[in-house]
Amino acid sequence: MNNNAPISPEAAPKIVMVICGGLISGCLLFLVVMLFLAKMQESWTAAGPITLIVVGLGVSSIALAAVLPGLLARSMISRSRDLARDQKQKPDEGALLRIATSAAMNQCIIRYALLEGAAFFAIISLMVEGSWLALGVTLFLLAAMLAFFPLPGRFESMRDELIGQMKS
Repeated sequence: MNNNAPISPEAAPKIVMVICGGLISGCLLFLVVMLFLAKMQESWTAAGPITLIVVGLGVSSIALAAVLPGLLARSMISRSRDLARDQKQKPDEGALLRIATSAAMNQCIIRYALLEGAAFFAIISLMVEGSWLALGVTLFLLAAMLAFFPLPGRFESMRDELIGQMKS
């Protein structure tokens, strides 16, 4: 089996859904375990210094997750277009589809990695400080992950947009 074989464009939406679903479920599982352990705490507190860092990290992660993956995907598309121009050849439709599929997958995974890292940090802050604000940030980040979830139609529209950018 060739582990370096490209992922087929037909399988990519399902693969991305599994990866993103796994990232969400990991955060949810960690949150549930932490909340179970937090029941043993005597009281919940107001925001401590770590929680305030979590708020800033959560806001910046959502902003980055909305902007950065798209910039990276456009950069990948631009490099592929420049490479084809340098080689004086026009890529066929299959090559365009594979490149756009790869860029769209990277876009989804990078977005989820940014949100997941902030969510885990918020959960750890919740465990350490027991702050309601940290719980709120965690839930907000998980909601953002659900809002960005790459359903097949959404993934395919991202891929089609990238193909359009490559053709222009």
